[in-house]
Amino acid sequence: MQNTLLEIDAAFTTHYKKMLDVQEAVKKQLDTYPYDLTKDEITEAIIQRMYAFWHFSSRNNDLLGRRGNPVSADFFTESCLLFFKTYFEHERHGFKVKSEHNIDPAPNRRLVKPDISIWKDDQLIATVELKVSHGWKGKSIEEHLRQREEKIIVLRPSAWFGVLVFWNYSQPDAPQWGEKYFGLLNHKKDFNHQRTSLTVEHLMQKIEAHANEVVK
Repeated sequence: MQNTLLEIDAAFTTHYKKMLDVQEAVKKQLDTYPYDLTKDEITEAIIQRMYAFWHFSSRNNDLLGRRGNPVSADFFTESCLLFFKTYFEHERHGFKVKSEHNIDPAPNRRLVKPDISIWKDDQLIATVELKVSHGWKGKSIEEHLRQREEKIIVLRPSAWFGVLVFWNYSQPDAPQWGEKYFGLLNHKKDFNHQRTSLTVEHLMQKIEAHANEVVK
């Protein structure tokens, strides 16, 4: 007897629902993981997650004859958020890591919601803007981020501002390289993508150093 459509498709839906259980199990282990910021485990884990995302989405596009691309920015944010939360909320007791959380202390003003924000009680310690690449903004991305930083500093003068980019678009001699800007991979048309000299761990170290200066 031939299976029904729903019976056939259950192979996908059942597996997809189980992904939450996998994510919960991973987070539970990472909540107590002995992170070492002198290594590059976090960086490599994020890279591998992004590769897994593109492996499915690109081949699924081929399978279905789809020309559009799924939004990788959301998946990048979720991937980074997992490691930022499990590191800072465990290693630095009392810190909270949030995403798309309004940082404006005046509730009636226009919302300013960084991709990642790190808090000690009501004090904003740091914000991190996440970019897969420079995207449609192209060369104007740097001005966009400068304006973003200025807006955040006006609201929260003691906060540190940083940018984490998956596909690097800056040069190692740029003034903000390794200080506020952290690009991970140089994109190559032959897919032989090479890591830059920077890591997510470097960015986290900058946040920790800043936190040590401003947290009372």
